[in-house]
Amino acid sequence: MIAQHPFIFTGTIRDNLLYAANAATDREHPLPDRNQIVQVLRDVGLEEDIVRFGFNSVIPYERAYPLKRKFLRMRQIIIHELHEDYQKSVEIYDAQKFLYYSTLRDNLIFGDSFSGKYTIENIPEDHELMEFLISSGLKTELLRLGLAIARTTVELLGDLDADEFFFQGNPMEAGEFNQYKSLLKGLGSKPPQKKQDKNMLLQLALRFIPARHNIVSMDSVLKQAIIEARHSFLENIAKIDLEICYQGLGDLQMEHHAIELPQFEQEKDFVAYCPSEYLYSHTLLDNILFGALKKELKDNQRLVDKARSAFHQEELMDEVMDIGLDFDVGSQGDRLSGGQKQKVAIARAFLKHSQILIMDEATASLDNTSQGRIQQILEDKFRGNKTVIAVIHRLDLTPAYDRIFVLKAGTIIEQGSYDELMARKGAFYDLAKST
Repeated sequence: MIAQHPFIFTGTIRDNLLYAANAATDREHPLPDRNQIVQVLRDVGLEEDIVRFGFNSVIPYERAYPLKRKFLRMRQIIIHELHEDYQKSVEIYDAQKFLYYSTLRDNLIFGDSFSGKYTIENIPEDHELMEFLISSGLKTELLRLGLAIARTTVELLGDLDADEFFFQGNPMEAGEFNQYKSLLKGLGSKPPQKKQDKNMLLQLALRFIPARHNIVSMDSVLKQAIIEARHSFLENIAKIDLEICYQGLGDLQMEHHAIELPQFEQEKDFVAYCPSEYLYSHTLLDNILFGALKKELKDNQRLVDKARSAFHQEELMDEVMDIGLDFDVGSQGDRLSGGQKQKVAIARAFLKHSQILIMDEATASLDNTSQGRIQQILEDKFRGNKTVIAVIHRLDLTPAYDRIFVLKAGTIIEQGSYDELMARKGAFYDLAKST
């Protein structure tokens, strides 16, 4: 049975799709395999959503590693074949350049660790890195920048309420405003002395994105100092081969379906933003684009279409969909729209292979095209194989059914085939003509 407001279980889309099949006591039909699941998703119109979930997923290391070379090839194809559009939309990670659309943290560390060691929240507690920032002279400069951001923000807002729109161009979040306001009140004109105050200001500076956060500006001296510190960090602390990291994506060779380059995932659990590396803490889409977006991806549909085309050509789209199946739907599906919930419920029922299917306004949240697609599946695949009982208000769907029952106040007032009811010119006829 598919209800108008179906129950979606907390868990992944895959869990929800296979729930009914797993619960079935009849094992006449084996559990659906990946190909069957993907086909049903296409049938019910969920393919686009699942693909998007797949591209926006952070794939676990053990699953991403076997596909690493194929994903890196996708990166090269997109950049090579759409170079002009790509450059307009994405600021590529370049170890020798300052990145205006990335945070100062990304500019400095230029990589990630599997353990989360170098997150903005953890950096102030990392003794080795803090010693490095002190020796390079960057700690003082970053604290000065964080203090300038905090003071400018508090001065501009004054006693006004913190507005979410204002903070779109600010590394400070609206919910933090009062904390920074209290910090500055306690400081007065003095520099910060407490460790907690320094950590807060340092985190603010590390979140700063020069091209997006217009609350303050950075001078060229600090930008160059950050690049030099980046190279020192990568070489001396992260132990990265800078020659490989300096290579541009255009310098890498594409041979068939693999990139023949040395592997250098570090035992110290650090992966740099180097052209030959898959970034395991980033989404698949981030890995393909290999840089920070200058504008919303939806504003460059050609780039999106090219990415999808490349994955189709390399026969990787089913893999992306399989990754998307592990999207967590949230508590009772609260991360899904009403239409997505209905499509998941319909796909779940289709995968069970039951002999009777009851649809209680099961497509009410879908657009007319999607409703028509579902109805076509019922007619093409289920006629003669399954009993379908449907509660519907769209009378243009009724001709497909063998028998129609017209209810009024809980009582059946007419029944028959579509042609019979139309010829009778009774209640059904009046309803059909009035719509």
